[in-house]
Amino acid sequence: LALWTLRMPLLHLNVGQTLVLCLPRSVRVRHGIDGWQSPTDTDSIDSGLGLHVVPLPTASLGAGTQIDFTFFWTDGAHWEGHDFHVEFI
Repeated sequence: LALWTLRMPLLHLNVGQTLVLCLPRSVRVRHGIDGWQSPTDTDSIDSGLGLHVVPLPTASLGAGTQIDFTFFWTDGAHWEGHDFHVEFI
C-alpha cells in the first residue's frame, strides 16, 4: 500500500503495491495506463478522517508500467488541470 497526496506525490512505486490517492475533498479520478490507455473514472470515498481516498487497481501492474491520472473536484465542478504519473519499478 502506498499513499499519494498533493503535498507528497509519489513518482515511483514498487511492483505489487496498491496506489491510494488521498485528497482533501471529494473527487472523481480519471486514470489510465501507459499514456491513458483504457481510461476509467473512480469516485473518491470519504474516509471519515478528513480525507477522501481512491484506491487504484495497481497491484497487478508490471515494472515499467505507468499509471496516469487526473481528478475532477466534484464539490467545485472543475478539473484539476494537471496530469499526474506514477511509474512502477
